[in-house]
Amino acid sequence: MLKLDAFEDPETRRASTSSGEGRIMLPSAAVSTPAIVEANQHTTTMPHVEFESSIVDEQRSTSEERSYDEQDELLASQKEPTPRMPVMVALFCTLGWIFFCAAIFKIWESEWSYAESCYFIFISFSTIGLGDVQVQRKDLMVLCFLFVIIGLSLVSMCINVIQVALEDLYR
Repeated sequence: MLKLDAFEDPETRRASTSSGEGRIMLPSAAVSTPAIVEANQHTTTMPHVEFESSIVDEQRSTSEERSYDEQDELLASQKEPTPRMPVMVALFCTLGWIFFCAAIFKIWESEWSYAESCYFIFISFSTIGLGDVQVQRKDLMVLCFLFVIIGLSLVSMCINVIQVALEDLYR
């Protein structure tokens, strides 16, 4: 890599090499402003000259900052809050499903009371599964499975809605 630097002293020209790189000092008459010229020694292309332009860079950076600020303001004003499910609606849906399933199991299992049905559904939906209350009718196990899967989904949705509401509250 060859680097050329321009200096004000017209008599100064020096070349120093270290690890394949050369540095040559040119008089300022050769280049009107301080410049760094870089060229690859292994190619025959013309060297690329970079001029220092701090004033232009400062003007460009302030105009870019303004455009980014304006874009951020536009994006913020265009962002609409995402619609959230109210916590009470999620709780109502989940509790409604629990009481509905308890009524269905009360009908299916004639030996159970409504309290035992609610207990079985709560234990199943909370994935505790103690096993002290069991379904006796094996022909309705597929429906039991579907009710429990839907109930687990509703409980998970309810927990997620509460979590998002708490995050929004403390934001």
